[in-house]
Amino acid sequence: MENKNYEQEKQRLDYVIDYIDRTLFSEGPNEANLRQYIIEERRRIWDDYSINPDNVEWMQANQTLEMDTEQYFRIKDKLHFLQQMRSSPYFARIDFKEEGFDEPESFYIGSLSLIDNRTYDVLICDWRADIASLFYDATIGPAQYKCQEGTIRGDISLRRQIKIEDAELKYVFDNGINITDPILMAELGRSSDAKLKTVINTIQREQNQVIRDLNADLLLVQGSAGSGKTSVALHRIAFLLYRFRDSMSSQDIIIFSPSEVFSAYIAQVLPELGEENAVRSDFYHFFADMESELHYADRSEQIEALLKSNDPFLREMIAKKGSKTFAEELAEYYRKRSESFRITQDVTCFDEVLATPEEINRWFFEDYFDYAPAQRVGKIITRLQDAAEDLKTEICHTFLDEATQHGIIAYTEEEKAEQCREMWESCMAEISHKATDLLLLSEKRVYLDFLKENYPEYYNYSNGLFEQNIVPYEDLFCLSWLKFLAGTIPPMRTVKQVVVDEAQEYPEIVYLLLSGIFPTARFTILGDIAQQVDQKVPSVHSIGACFSDKKSVSSFVLNKSYRSTHEINAFADKFRRGEADVRMMERHGTQPQILPFTDPVAQIKETIAGYHAQGHKTNMILCRTQRECDELYKKLLHEIPVIRMRSFDSFLPGTTVILPIYLSKGLEADGVIVAGVSDDWNTEEDRNLMYVAATRALHELTVFTTGEPKLLK
Repeated sequence: MENKNYEQEKQRLDYVIDYIDRTLFSEGPNEANLRQYIIEERRRIWDDYSINPDNVEWMQANQTLEMDTEQYFRIKDKLHFLQQMRSSPYFARIDFKEEGFDEPESFYIGSLSLIDNRTYDVLICDWRADIASLFYDATIGPAQYKCQEGTIRGDISLRRQIKIEDAELKYVFDNGINITDPILMAELGRSSDAKLKTVINTIQREQNQVIRDLNADLLLVQGSAGSGKTSVALHRIAFLLYRFRDSMSSQDIIIFSPSEVFSAYIAQVLPELGEENAVRSDFYHFFADMESELHYADRSEQIEALLKSNDPFLREMIAKKGSKTFAEELAEYYRKRSESFRITQDVTCFDEVLATPEEINRWFFEDYFDYAPAQRVGKIITRLQDAAEDLKTEICHTFLDEATQHGIIAYTEEEKAEQCREMWESCMAEISHKATDLLLLSEKRVYLDFLKENYPEYYNYSNGLFEQNIVPYEDLFCLSWLKFLAGTIPPMRTVKQVVVDEAQEYPEIVYLLLSGIFPTARFTILGDIAQQVDQKVPSVHSIGACFSDKKSVSSFVLNKSYRSTHEINAFADKFRRGEADVRMMERHGTQPQILPFTDPVAQIKETIAGYHAQGHKTNMILCRTQRECDELYKKLLHEIPVIRMRSFDSFLPGTTVILPIYLSKGLEADGVIVAGVSDDWNTEEDRNLMYVAATRALHELTVFTTGEPKLLK
């Protein structure tokens, strides 16, 4: 029976590959010919109409060219996707008999849909299609799925997993329960290539529920290390783009990740799934002002300070400033300040009064009070500039005429008009600057005053750094909160979906900002509280309290780890925070090694060589701090090929990199070395760092110690 199934599937695969090849062969010349035609047509239009580009014929020619160009890119995309799917066009088959029908129909599931243009048969179903959910969620027997027509009921008689590589059938495997352990194990046992890949052939049922959730305005996921939460987030984006392809594009989505390293790590997934990359950012670059005279400390600097000083005051202050309570207190203080001040100066232009204090106060506190302060200021500036417009001719020309008549300057009428224009632009800028200074409170000043009145101990710390033109990482979000309240950070209503990964890294004030800045967006927020180096939020699910306007909230827990071997997971579990039941895959390997660090260069060199001998080419060396990384890197530089990674670098396959543990979050490697675990590793942060470090390893883990660290006992 197995040979019969194999031969049957091989014949079917041969047909699909032949169809793809014939399509590529027939469409390839069309692409090339159309491209050449567009080039020649552009040249002809330029030659014929460049002298008189406003005539009707020129417009018609350009419209035709635009349609031809769109057709060219459609053909080009089609060929690209066909070439992409040829190597492995599908990975599963389900036979489903819908109620009311006599015979089951076979559906093959792959990364993209493919329809036979001659027979109109669906050769391949996109994994995101409604019916494909049966493969991920259902078992042999009665089953149902939802689509536009409603709920479709029937029976699954066959559930088959298919392995295709380089357009050749490797094996078929019938299974009636779930994606099978042998296939999943084969995928998990592969070496890392330092880039996150698609997992459409191994998506688990609980992951599929997160990916296909359409009801939640706010979707929260607590996912243990290695549970696939980042993959789930990206596959969810691909699913949403497929489901809402008429109303949503990749530019309507923004992904916030913890660092540029991580952003580069996930960059290939959406293109592999046939979608353009969504906008990717991190909160540091999203919120930091581009003011050259200020230095905004980033997350790495904050963690380094915490690890270096182990100062309870610093830890407590950072946690407090990021809390929802602190943000609400700051908002109330700003509201009272912004409503209590009054303007006492005239606004003038060339000594002419444009508005009295009474008029300006009335406009700001009465006429435009329903707007945010920044919008009120904008309206008042327009009003002042309109008032000044009546004085333009009188002021400028009178001044220039008098200067000319007194022999001070000698201008022609044309020069006089140009000088008048320049004077007026300067006058308008001065009006705008003066109104802003008078009416819009300085966020920095308000913030420091708030600290001085309510948290004097925090004031001394922040003010001391502000005087050095340094803004601490935690204060960046507080200042951004004030800017949002003032309206200088306006709402971004075109964004439809916001994804936040490693959610435990960010304080509650960030989520209050996101809720305000993206008022019409839906949110997907994923994290692992056990990987929180310092206390930011009590749990991933508690983040929901910062989104009071979201009516529909879905919460999920992904508690099965697919990354590491059973032995590495068992070791890491000793350092995991919380009582959550984390299930582990029964993929076995070697026990993690704990060795004294007597000869760093020789020992690391030997360990990396051992990893390579087992085929593990992509590896990490992790240290507690950046300083430790720098010191070890200098020793290793001329002994082994090693790359020092910073927050803006990319993790390349087949390399050995050295980086701080906190920067490795979300990444994975074949083998991991944790270097220099010492007696100083004795805080809760250090336990969390050890958990993060251990869970980066797919196959091998070695921990080198100095002294007798209690952490490992």
